[in-house]
Amino acid sequence: MCSRRGNCVCGRCQCTEPGAFGDTCEKCPTCPDACGTKRECIECRLFNSGRLADNQTCQRLCKDKIITVEILSELMHHATHTHTI
Repeated sequence: MCSRRGNCVCGRCQCTEPGAFGDTCEKCPTCPDACGTKRECIECRLFNSGRLADNQTCQRLCKDKIITVEILSELMHHATHTHTI
């Protein structure tokens, strides 16, 4: 409800992420975007490099499935034909 950037208290969001604001903490110009938050996992999972590449850190912290594609339309095709339960 609070865009994963705050807590709901008495029916209203109290933003806890620095820089987040709005009724549901949806506005946050200083918050990292999806690419920024996943960058380290992509580096370690696909290239075995970066800060998380040491020991078992990458496998422990980076659980999301990564799909590589040559053309973006391949990703769209995969997304429309794959269902996770």
